[in-house]
Amino acid sequence: MSDSIEETHKVLVVRDRKTSNITGEYWAKEDGTPHRVFGPAVSEFDPVSGQLLKEIYYLRGEIHRREGNGPAVREWSSTTGKLTYVEFSEYGEHHRTDGEPAIIYYNPHTGEVLDQEYYVSGEKRSSSPPPPEYS
Repeated sequence: MSDSIEETHKVLVVRDRKTSNITGEYWAKEDGTPHRVFGPAVSEFDPVSGQLLKEIYYLRGEIHRREGNGPAVREWSSTTGKLTYVEFSEYGEHHRTDGEPAIIYYNPHTGEVLDQEYYVSGEKRSSSPPPPEYS
């Protein structure tokens, strides 16, 4: 028995017609369901600069990345390059149990936190860290 995982994926790479730069990379299972085990299934880039604008981790069609491995979704401003959005999700539900917010919105010019939302297993909590039994 092997310790390796073998999967077959479809990978769509989209290029800008004018610049020929890659503007998107989309990984999916054979049936088209977004899926990638060891990296983001969706990556989108600025057509001129090539800067990463969005990455989304999917597992079998659900936005998913284990909490300890980092956010499942990240977005950056195309004008400033600053992070604008971060989302922690597991198995399609917003989720974070380390006392930090599951969703964070940032000002695209200053990088300051504009808003944050706390979730555990898809259930929205108050705008403060979840109670200790969820930590």
